[in-house]
Amino acid sequence: MVQNSANKAAKLVGLAGTLVLFFSCGRASGPPSSVIAQSSRSDDSRGYAEAVVPNDPARQPFLIPPDLAVMTVSLSTTQSSFSASTQLLQEKADLLLTKVGEGDGCVARILDYRQPTQPAGKYFRWDGDQYTSQIDLALDIDFDGLSSVTNRIQRLNNCIQRIPQFVDKDTKKEEAILVVLSAAMPTIRDASVHRDELLQRRFAPLQSVVDAAQPPGLFKAEQTRCTSNGDVRIVERTLSGVELDVNFECVQLEEKETGTAEQ
Repeated sequence: MVQNSANKAAKLVGLAGTLVLFFSCGRASGPPSSVIAQSSRSDDSRGYAEAVVPNDPARQPFLIPPDLAVMTVSLSTTQSSFSASTQLLQEKADLLLTKVGEGDGCVARILDYRQPTQPAGKYFRWDGDQYTSQIDLALDIDFDGLSSVTNRIQRLNNCIQRIPQFVDKDTKKEEAILVVLSAAMPTIRDASVHRDELLQRRFAPLQSVVDAAQPPGLFKAEQTRCTSNGDVRIVERTLSGVELDVNFECVQLEEKETGTAEQ
């Protein structure tokens, strides 16, 4: 019995000693319709009516409450001149920035701008009468201090509703602005702060194998090598939680490889 305990302890020490971690980073969407909503996921083909598969509790996912949600708001317009297109677009973008910024936990910022072009794609052709320009803005919805999903939904809706309605039944065609909203993407500000805990969770099952009364015969702790580049990634994201995982790989070496590594 004493001998078995000593063997188990030796295996545990051997496995723990062979865990080598390589960290790649430090700790730490008359006039056209006004609003169109689109998904921010390139692989998202499901409709709103399709049921979302819930998280399986048996997986025991590592979930973190989202710190914020981000969206893209694109404004575009087509006008009869270069100057008219830029002037109207800038006016509406400034209005959006102001209105959204007045909301609690809502921030809008300019991401990108596409200067007026003609349908043929030629730049600065002054003899045409159709100049289309676009400006892209980011909408950040802060969830700090919001502990429930209901509160996050309310904050998200409040921020979106602050986007001005640029088109109504009285809007003239030459004043039309098309607004495209992406889907909201819940996220966290810094995934790397959870790296250590994630690595411990990935290593724990191996320790359980070593601690088993009858470990699998093919499992040899002293021949096991585990590595990680420290890359923390987001697996899934919802308003209830952001699931994280970390790169972690193990291989079992042949005895001769183990001997060479030890020398």
